[in-house]
Amino acid sequence: MRFQSRLHSYIRMLPGVRRLRLLHSLYRGSTPEERETARLQLQAPDNLFQPSGFTKVVRHPALLRFLQAELAGQPRPLRLLSFGCSTGEELASLSISFPDSLLTGIDISPQRLTSAGHTLSRLQHDGRLTLLCGSSAAVLPEDGKLFDAVFALSVFRHHDLWSRPRRCDRLIRFADYERTVTGLAQVVRPGGFYCQIFSNFAFHDTAVAAGFTPRATIRQYPGMPLYGPDNLLRSDPAQEGVIYQKHPATADSPPVRLIP
Repeated sequence: MRFQSRLHSYIRMLPGVRRLRLLHSLYRGSTPEERETARLQLQAPDNLFQPSGFTKVVRHPALLRFLQAELAGQPRPLRLLSFGCSTGEELASLSISFPDSLLTGIDISPQRLTSAGHTLSRLQHDGRLTLLCGSSAAVLPEDGKLFDAVFALSVFRHHDLWSRPRRCDRLIRFADYERTVTGLAQVVRPGGFYCQIFSNFAFHDTAVAAGFTPRATIRQYPGMPLYGPDNLLRSDPAQEGVIYQKHPATADSPPVRLIP
C-alpha cells in the first residue's frame, strides 16, 4: 500500500503531469485559493516556499499561550510580524492573544493580502495593521524598529514534499531558507522571539541560530520530511524548535515541550 502511494505521488510530480495538473487547477479550480495556489506554482516567483495559503484562526494555541506568558511584562504595544500571513487568520489570532499590539503581515500573494485587508479592515482603520507584499523581510521599512516576536508558521515547507523525495531543491532550497530566516532574525529585538513550526528545514542548521536560545520544542508532524543544508532528506525529524529567544536571553530555563 505504501509503495502504491509513493508511486502515485511520484507520477503526480513528473514535470508534464504536474504542469497539466496545475493548469487544470488554475483554470478549473473550484475555489479562489485552489486557483491562486496553482498560479504561484506555475509562475514560481523568487523565494516561493509553501504555495498553499491554507490557514485558520488560533491554529497553534499552545504556542500563543507560551508567548503570552513570556511577553506579559513587556512594554505595550507589542510589535508582531507574521511572515507568510496568507489571508489574515494568523494576524487575527495575534490580535486576539495580544490586544492592542501593532501587527505587520508579509505575504507573496497580492490576492491573499487583499483578502486579509478585507477581513482585518477594523485593525487597518485603527492603525494597528500593516500589510506588505513580498517574500522576505526586505520589504519592511528601514525605520530601525524591531519586533517583539516574528512568526513563520507552516511557511518554510512545500506540500509536494510529503512524498519524501531524496532531495528537496527541485521545489525549495536550504540556501533560500537560510537567507530568508537571517533577514527575519535581524528584525527581532534582543530578547525577542522567533517562532517557526511545521518546516521542511531546521532553524538550528542556520548560522544565525547561534544568536538564539531554543525556548520550546514540539514533536514534528508525523510524516513531515526534514531536509538538511545539503537539501537531502534526513532520517531524524523527531522534534523541532518552535520558539527561539534572541540573545541576550532573559531566562536560563531549558526548552519546554509544547502540547499542540
